[in-house]
Amino acid sequence: MIVKSKFNYANRLAAFALQSIPDNKQRHEEIQRFMLANDSCTVATEVPVYIRKEDIEHMENELKFKISNDGLIELKGDKNLRKMPKLLTGHIDLVQIRNGQIHLLDYKPNASKEKPIEQLTWYALAMSRLTGLRLYNFVCAWFDEKDYYQFYPLHVVKKISGNKKRRVYYRSGEVATVSKENELKIIPRANNY
Repeated sequence: MIVKSKFNYANRLAAFALQSIPDNKQRHEEIQRFMLANDSCTVATEVPVYIRKEDIEHMENELKFKISNDGLIELKGDKNLRKMPKLLTGHIDLVQIRNGQIHLLDYKPNASKEKPIEQLTWYALAMSRLTGLRLYNFVCAWFDEKDYYQFYPLHVVKKISGNKKRRVYYRSGEVATVSKENELKIIPRANNY
């Protein structure tokens, strides 16, 4: 999985909004309201989501996602694995639609010290299940006025099958397969193509 660090418009808006917020307790809500009013990509704030145990089982069995560890999950702040509860709930700070993708954003005051990858992945799984949209369409990110980190939740849960080999077709007609070891093996083209 790759987490990309960058600077974008969300950082600028957060920095601008923070100048007018004297109370640190209100900055979360005020940034959400400011972005909803002033950012054309932001479509919703404080979006409640939930995901059921049955939804997780469907994703693991039908979609072949790797979410739990034999029905056990690790929740934030708890080092021990727990049995999957019947229902997990949460609130997504900001939902944006940009470049044909749904961006789920979480404002974290010290973004560089935080790693809410698990939390945002759960949000994406829940939104995917509730809306019927593929997880492929979601991008997750957390940010503050200085830093912005984003990742694709599909990269977190997609289990890569080891028995599939990728085929590469060349203009010359040769076919190559790429195995897990990244070795390149050329397979001569059959005459029936």
